[in-house]
Amino acid sequence: MDTGHFNCRDYAFPEATDYSLLSGKDVHDERARSLQLEEERINPFLILRLPVELRQTIYSYLLPTVEPRNDGKILWTPGQTSLLCVSRLVHDECAALIYGNNPFVLIVEYDSITFWYTYRNRNGLHPTRRYSFLDDLAPHYQRLIRQLVITVNHPDSYTGMIKYNVGGKGLTHGLREQVQRLVDALRSCPGNSIVLNAVQITLSAGDAAARERSDSDSVEMGVQSVLEPLAELHHLSNVIIEGAVTDKFRLWLRKAMLQQ
Repeated sequence: MDTGHFNCRDYAFPEATDYSLLSGKDVHDERARSLQLEEERINPFLILRLPVELRQTIYSYLLPTVEPRNDGKILWTPGQTSLLCVSRLVHDECAALIYGNNPFVLIVEYDSITFWYTYRNRNGLHPTRRYSFLDDLAPHYQRLIRQLVITVNHPDSYTGMIKYNVGGKGLTHGLREQVQRLVDALRSCPGNSIVLNAVQITLSAGDAAARERSDSDSVEMGVQSVLEPLAELHHLSNVIIEGAVTDKFRLWLRKAMLQQ
């Protein structure tokens, strides 16, 4: 019987067997069983003895992951994040899978940068939890992220005055500063290297008139400028830019983010 726990190697020895009461094959089987128990006591199976690729395959069945969906939504399946508490090595390997293999949805607004975590619960519903990306997610986790889905929400004039007490160009300037904060956080890796692989960006303009005339350079020039800091991110392999931007601006920004 195992009287220890996962951090203890003081295990009880199996009770001695009186082999005089056994004969033939029973004696052989019992001795083999005793030897096996002793071997397991001395050399317990450790997952860390497996190749890292095999360990990652095992982790992937247990950790949170994003479900592939046809509607384009990012839906998480919760998993066993307690694996991150096993050891430093297991933590680092599991964190690399969680943050490196799944897309993260960020909503950038005038006063916040929010990570939207939408997941499937036991009732089949899809609630969303919102976390401050810069405050609630430690920098060493931010640097592990390889895929981002970013929506930048430019508020309309009415919302700007009611909610933020700011109007006109002040709204655009404040939103641009939030985008710059996000870029600065993503560029704060050692060596100033960008590790992102893929980014999908959507600019949502608050004013209906601006959305209806999205092909006009004169209307969109001020709004789309909030995305300009993203041009500081380079070496990406895939960039998608949508929403209230002109074709000229879209091509410029995408080229800047793809350059090596």
